[in-house]
Amino acid sequence: MKKILPFKYFVLFAAVCLSAISCGPSKKIVRDAIKIPCFGDKYQTESGYVLASGMGESSDMMLSMKKARSNTLEALGSKISTSVQSVINNYYSSTGSNASEEIVMKYEGITKEVIDAKISGYETECESTIQNDKGAYQTYYCFKISEEKVLLPLLKKLSETAGLNMNMDYDSFVTELRKSMK
Repeated sequence: MKKILPFKYFVLFAAVCLSAISCGPSKKIVRDAIKIPCFGDKYQTESGYVLASGMGESSDMMLSMKKARSNTLEALGSKISTSVQSVINNYYSSTGSNASEEIVMKYEGITKEVIDAKISGYETECESTIQNDKGAYQTYYCFKISEEKVLLPLLKKLSETAGLNMNMDYDSFVTELRKSMK
């Protein structure tokens, strides 16, 4: 009996030690910020230009690049369309004009037509392709386009259309459009 008693104390002591170790201070996990190529503050719209970033991923590098290009162009077109659409809506609400849905749709159609035709004047601001741990390629782009490359054709088309009784003060509209693109 006396030999078993010290063994019980040893087991009890070992259990207390193990539980004390397992309840020790927890490690704080520090995570670094993820840096994504061609994205971030450096790649935001700047004066005189509209910038947009996009990404594509594929096991084939060329397909990755095509996806990234497509996504970036879509983002660029979307930014421009959103700005113009906002100006159209704000213009009619601020002037108190009763813009019919038909007039607004004409503007939207003109905008889409011009953007689709002129989005080709973009420049590549950033390009990066990396291969991840799984072997897939990730391509990142940032494209920029001069506001003038978009505005001039858009304004030309709008001026041609202004005579079609679209109920607008052309100069006021152009001023608002230029402000929104800044």
